[in-house]
Amino acid sequence: MAGCLNRPDTPQSEPPVDPENSPFKVPVQTNRTSNFDRPAQRLVVEFSVFRWTAPKGVFTDPDSIIWKRVAGVLSSSNTTMHLADSGFRAAIGRESDRSELVDALKELAESVDLRSVIDQVVPDVSRAAEIGIGQVPTRTLTVFYQNGDGRAVGYDFKDARPKLLLSFGMRADNLREVVLRVVPGIDEPPGPPKWVGVPGGGFQQIQEERRKVFTDLEFSATIPEDGFLLIGGMPIIYERPYLGRAFFVEQSADGMDDEATRESIYIICPVIHTVADRLGVVSAPLGSPAGNERGATDGK
Repeated sequence: MAGCLNRPDTPQSEPPVDPENSPFKVPVQTNRTSNFDRPAQRLVVEFSVFRWTAPKGVFTDPDSIIWKRVAGVLSSSNTTMHLADSGFRAAIGRESDRSELVDALKELAESVDLRSVIDQVVPDVSRAAEIGIGQVPTRTLTVFYQNGDGRAVGYDFKDARPKLLLSFGMRADNLREVVLRVVPGIDEPPGPPKWVGVPGGGFQQIQEERRKVFTDLEFSATIPEDGFLLIGGMPIIYERPYLGRAFFVEQSADGMDDEATRESIYIICPVIHTVADRLGVVSAPLGSPAGNERGATDGK
């Protein structure tokens, strides 16, 4: 796979990246006289996103084997606890953790119905990339989360579509590390058209965007070369409708039937290419298990 858990021995044939039309360009470094001189290079960044689903409790169990194999923590313990209060959990994996995670998934697949969906998200420098979770089955979605002051806040949404919004940065001293920023958001259907001003004068009629971005739950993670970010839910999402439930639990319109309910984890892998590399090579952690599909995410 290009970037995360497995790498194919022979990359598939894809058109080379056009440096002038790359979705994201890192400014070319100028040559300087120093002990750290290196050739100038232009890089392209994309994300390989793996969504794994399993029966209720497989991933949210505090003793789940998945979280034992990926032990890298966020830089702030306060952020970790704050996310947990709203039902979110995150861990940072290194290249050395990939085989451990693959083994854990294989072990789970022997005893439970494990399914995966794979997609690639190409970020746009002008806006955050989106991982679309899909529309919730109920017409009305009620969620609670802990805001920045530690207070429980509730919201009701109509025809909600939860999304994870991704943005990133890179440091000049290490262009193989990606600082990934993640914030949950929920979209509702667009509102009625409104007249807005446009650059250069004049007005244009556009539909009102209805999106709630939970900036109090934004977090960042420094992903090392060939590393990944693992995101999942906490057990409390089954106790009350905490925000994490909307992102990690699949349920029917009738509620959470134990036999029908499935839960998810997301493995987000930054993939860094030079302009000479080829894009588009993806491989699932378990090869091509039954139930493997494309198209879980919305890359915008």
